[in-house]
Amino acid sequence: MDQTIRNKLRGVVTQCRKLLEDSTAQALQGRFGIYAARKKGEVQIEDEARMAHLTEEDRACRQDLLDHLEHIQAIGYKPSEALEQLVREISFTHLNRLCAYKMMESRGLIREAVSRGLKSQGFFFYLADHPEDEKLHNGGGQETAYRNFLDWLGGTLSEEIGVLFNPNDPANRIYPPQRVLDDVLDLINDGELKDIWSQDETIGWVYQYFTPKELRDKARKESQAPRNSYELAFRNQFFTPRYVVEFLTDNTLGRIWYEMRKGKTILKDRCKYLVRRPMEIFLKDGELPPAESNEAREDLSQEELLKQPVYIHHRPKKDPRELKALDPACGSGHFLLYCFDLLQTIYEEAYDDPDLGATLRKDYPALEDLRRAVPGLVLKHNLHGIDIDLRATQIAALALWLRCQRAYQELGLKNGERPKIIRSNLVCAEPMPGETDLLKEFTSTLQPKVLGQLVESVFEKMKLAGEAGSLLKIEEEIRQAAGKAKFEFIQWKKHQDKAKWSLFPELVKRDQPSIFDFADMTDEVFLDRVEEGIVAALQQYAEKASNGRGFRRRLFAEDAARGFAFIDLSRNRYDVVLMNPPFGEFSTRTKDLANLQYHAKSHEILAAFVERGCGLKCINGLLGSITSRTAFFAPTTSSWRQDVIVPNGLATWVELGSGVLDGAMVETCMFTIGGGEISRAIFVRPDKGNGGLSPEAILPIYMNSTSFTVNPSVFTLLDGAPFAYWLHARFFWCLKHLASLREEDVLVKVGLQTGDDFRFIRLRTEISPEDTYSTWLPHAKGGDNSPFYSDIHLVVNWRNDGAEIKHHPSVRLNMYSENNASLHFIKGMTFSYRTHRFSPAALPRNCITGVAGMGVFSLRHNLKALLVLLNSSVVNEFISARLGQLESQSLYQAGTITPTPLPSIKPNDLKKLEDLGGKAVNSLRRHFANDELSPMFSIMPFKAYPAQREVEKGSIRNELLSIYKAGDSIAIDAYGFHRAEIEGIIERWLRSFCSAIDVLLKDENSESQNILSIATGCLFGRWDIRFATGERQPPELPDPFDPLPVCPPGMLQGPDGLPAKPEDVLSDYPIRIDWDGILVDDPGHEDDIIRRVQDVLEVIWKDRAEAIEKEACEILGVRELRDYFRKPGNGGFWMDHVKRYSKSRRKAPIYWYLRSAKGNYGLWLCYHRLDKDILFKALLNYVEPKIRMEEDRLKSLRGRKEAAGSSGREAKQIEKDMDRQDQLVSELHDFADKLRRAANLHLVPDLNDGVVLTIAPLFELVPWKEAKECWEDLVEGKYEWSSIGKQMREKGLVKK
Repeated sequence: MDQTIRNKLRGVVTQCRKLLEDSTAQALQGRFGIYAARKKGEVQIEDEARMAHLTEEDRACRQDLLDHLEHIQAIGYKPSEALEQLVREISFTHLNRLCAYKMMESRGLIREAVSRGLKSQGFFFYLADHPEDEKLHNGGGQETAYRNFLDWLGGTLSEEIGVLFNPNDPANRIYPPQRVLDDVLDLINDGELKDIWSQDETIGWVYQYFTPKELRDKARKESQAPRNSYELAFRNQFFTPRYVVEFLTDNTLGRIWYEMRKGKTILKDRCKYLVRRPMEIFLKDGELPPAESNEAREDLSQEELLKQPVYIHHRPKKDPRELKALDPACGSGHFLLYCFDLLQTIYEEAYDDPDLGATLRKDYPALEDLRRAVPGLVLKHNLHGIDIDLRATQIAALALWLRCQRAYQELGLKNGERPKIIRSNLVCAEPMPGETDLLKEFTSTLQPKVLGQLVESVFEKMKLAGEAGSLLKIEEEIRQAAGKAKFEFIQWKKHQDKAKWSLFPELVKRDQPSIFDFADMTDEVFLDRVEEGIVAALQQYAEKASNGRGFRRRLFAEDAARGFAFIDLSRNRYDVVLMNPPFGEFSTRTKDLANLQYHAKSHEILAAFVERGCGLKCINGLLGSITSRTAFFAPTTSSWRQDVIVPNGLATWVELGSGVLDGAMVETCMFTIGGGEISRAIFVRPDKGNGGLSPEAILPIYMNSTSFTVNPSVFTLLDGAPFAYWLHARFFWCLKHLASLREEDVLVKVGLQTGDDFRFIRLRTEISPEDTYSTWLPHAKGGDNSPFYSDIHLVVNWRNDGAEIKHHPSVRLNMYSENNASLHFIKGMTFSYRTHRFSPAALPRNCITGVAGMGVFSLRHNLKALLVLLNSSVVNEFISARLGQLESQSLYQAGTITPTPLPSIKPNDLKKLEDLGGKAVNSLRRHFANDELSPMFSIMPFKAYPAQREVEKGSIRNELLSIYKAGDSIAIDAYGFHRAEIEGIIERWLRSFCSAIDVLLKDENSESQNILSIATGCLFGRWDIRFATGERQPPELPDPFDPLPVCPPGMLQGPDGLPAKPEDVLSDYPIRIDWDGILVDDPGHEDDIIRRVQDVLEVIWKDRAEAIEKEACEILGVRELRDYFRKPGNGGFWMDHVKRYSKSRRKAPIYWYLRSAKGNYGLWLCYHRLDKDILFKALLNYVEPKIRMEEDRLKSLRGRKEAAGSSGREAKQIEKDMDRQDQLVSELHDFADKLRRAANLHLVPDLNDGVVLTIAPLFELVPWKEAKECWEDLVEGKYEWSSIGKQMREKGLVKK
């Protein structure tokens, strides 16, 4: 079914669900007086006296519905949840039945019943055979007659598909009105869907699409873990693709029969995904393989390993009726359907088998007799399924029944000639019924009392069945209870007369003085006999109809019988276990169970399913599953891999990637597990060029370059035992023989976690340089993937040796606790933990690392050499193997890094690595010297922009690439690899390195934006323009591990190395600096920002300045520079500046745009020139003079108007000019009022508060929503740790 049709079907199912649920809820409320109460969680049930409109039959239906509701509540649902569940059950049963009829029609199994609704041919045939309904139909009761017809049709199918057409189902009590039924039938009869109803998989897609994506998303948003069985079911409704089903079934059920027949079966050709080795040798009964066959051969290539002999242990043949297959999370039964296909062939081959045929021929003298019987035999003996979702068992039962009918059709059997399918082994795992009164009533009928106690024990232990499903090891629980009950029963019988035991009358021997002796009977046999008696007693109990409780008893008995059927399936052991289990978290109520009984505990439910499957298969049985691949690599499932997967014998494992399970955002794999630990497993990674898995990628498996033969036990050499199957054998040798980083005293430490970054962390550009190292320390907090050098742009508050931060409850000091004092502030390396490669970078002294930017430290090793080695392809492959990632993003953590082996390096190579490390760091520092947020910023000469900048970036890239390749070559030799053996690995990590470097070298801003930003900084005295003119050259770069400079080299500095003061700047300095920190958007003003920027351009480019300005405007898409500086949104200087000065989710613009309402006037304030009087100075020196000047202009215009009179062209023009001028004056007064309100707060700016808090009082003037939001927070009393917060509290500005 292609995606277009699936999308159409998804829409149809969603609409049908809504129609049916709405009509069901309306009928429950309007007709039967059952609805959700106003009080949350409650259900309103109208008094019986208000139901006078109901007929006697309707009253019985209402009581049945109330019994159903009570029955659902008794399981553990809240009243409102029980009502929702009832509505859901009725709706999906109706939809499933209608779809079932449609599928039966398409196969010719029934006459037309739903394709034309009331005009369907089958309906008219029914009327002809049912005179009463024909009369009703002709008298205007068509709807009732059609409902009776559908009832009758379901009744004819109830014996064979009871789970879907159960007459006791609540769907038989409420039918959708004809208008709704017509709408639903119109939808499923859509012409675009006409071809899908003959396809087996269609009903599976209906099942998956019944729960809309919106509901899944809502549930995941509200709770990470499923909150109940319903959520667990619908969160994991993912249809298993056919090729996955075939691969797993071919290599389990197909494989078993292949081995039983020692390869002599037509399945080897029919099973196109059956994995066969070139040299398979079948051993005889009792024969052992040669001892050397299990020895690992590290010297062999993958191609040679695949061609080695594979010895297959003797597998005794079985009567096909004894072959059992289980899907413990069966969904719509896709695995079981394909098992059916293979079993048809198996039965026919067994019929002619010299060892098996005699038994079959005894029961079926002719092959045709067997063929007629096979569909029923397969469902009765071979196929078993468990699910926690009733919808799934309904659909799986229907799908298998339809498959049987197809088999009969292929045999040429007509409907009346076909054997009935009277038994299947599909069970919905549910708790035993929860009505304690009925339980007590039933157990009181059992004699001896110990049997009643056993039943009560079973009911208690089954409480989690609805959520745990097949994960509930109920057989173990009951086995213990049965042993105890047997002992008590034997004690009881010694003192009782044999006639009193009525539950098992057939066991009473008339000629003996006591009942049958259980003393020599095993607990299992005892449990079998007791269970048979209990189920028989339940049937008798259900038939009692006294006290008006008959229907409740039937519900109770049916659920109890299903519970015992679930127990039966759990007690069996299977040759084949196949599944697509749920993945992710356990439901809330089952986490304790998982933690007690499964190796992976409650970390991953799929791991528990696989472990349970291994326990449910017989000793030499096979398991096949598709799951998320994460469980084979995650640290939390390490013990599961080592204690479950490896001992049970992994046979095949296939990488599938993402997009396999429709709607699931997860990377998947599929695998089969054999009958015990095996020496070699086959791992397959299909080529991406295949467009996904294909037969060609698997069939010639021994020739495919993407296949790997590996002994899974070697994975235990990797810390945590991730299944890194793609690793070359030399990697495992290194792991076994070389000391790890941890053993070589290379330490990886988790750094500071503040828990409140807004309070404790700033951008370097926010703080006063004078406070660097005294109050604020550089803080490495991860960020972009940055090999060799990371531009550390954050600082963390460490005033008074971190006194405040150390005592804050949200802070985790980690390595900065007193226990690790020897590592504090020393040189080392840092790396980003969330990225696509491990890229350590130099960490200067006096820095503090973080959680997302951990530290690597070594007092023994040369850090520059280690820096290059740890960036190499080999080291990245070791780490990637532990993470289980080939190319996608990962989390690089301490436990992932330190187990990496460290080779011994020749002194000459060590010196080469050291030199390469220094060069790599300096190359990147040269690049970052052009970034004004970098601590190394020193401004490249502008005169050659932009051509020289591009040449420079290309040169740096080539230099870094050369350094990386040289270092990588030394690392490859040091670890003992031959380059040709790992060429693919080398190329993959080279691409990854190039990708990281390209991101680092990419400039998000145009050169025009860079020029104007730096020019503005020069005007405020932040940057030294002499670096731009070439008068001054950047200083020599310090050692990579020296502390970062207090001031960037490009900053205008005084003799003390701190930001320059007016007295530090000589009179011949090239430009006039605005020391007051105020520039104005006011043409003609001497401090007009446009005029001043033009001054800078003239100093740098002289007579080319005008051309440079024009070129910049063209690049920026503006007519003139003023348009760029005035534009408040995207594409203007202000927002460009905000983006430039935003890093690590912190926004900190340092040039503030205070804009009048219409943008005709504005001020630009420099954050680093703020003082307590700056707003008053702005008012006094800039705004108020501007207002006076514009008022004078307005006054002049009024005088001219008066002189010109009221008519004529000049008068009209003056009037327009007056109007504009009046608006400008008003705009300026408004601006002044807002600025005055902020100034009159008398809040003293403190740069330690950071930009966002400091700018907040100007929220009325800055075109930045963050300022307003922050002001509102301050007024509410947030951030009272800050200077501004404390001042506002003192001044009474905080809401009480």
